[in-house]
Amino acid sequence: MATDHTPPRLRLIVTIATIVIISLFVLQPIFKSYFAFMTDVAQGEKHAPRTDLMAQMAAEKAAFAAARVPIAQAATRIVEERAGFIAPYDSEDTGAMSGWSKLPKPVPEPTPAPAPELRDGGSDADGGAAETGAAAPTRADIGSPRDPRVVRPKR
Repeated sequence: MATDHTPPRLRLIVTIATIVIISLFVLQPIFKSYFAFMTDVAQGEKHAPRTDLMAQMAAEKAAFAAARVPIAQAATRIVEERAGFIAPYDSEDTGAMSGWSKLPKPVPEPTPAPAPELRDGGSDADGGAAETGAAAPTRADIGSPRDPRVVRPKR
């Protein structure tokens, strides 16, 4: 087995170590001054007067005040228009209630839903078509199984 018997190059190792130590001592104040400068700049930006932002906010308030429809009324309209399309409905899936196959339990019977109120106060026997003159859904029908606008997935 061959071994290397050359002496280590101590002079080169000491020279490189000396250069590294001197460069670290020289670079430390440079790094500290750079980070101190950047910290001052960031703090100055945070505490600077925001004249452009205030001017933009004032312009937006003036535009909102000059609008045809006030913001609160527009938000109320949006909520009313979307209420029928986002209405929740009861799931007909009873798989989660049937129990584990090793320990089965019966599926609970659904509770009967209260009869929805119609516009004219008529009965719900014919789906409200006779009272309203058309098969259009009433406010109580929105989101119910009779609502033709709601598409439900098939099981």
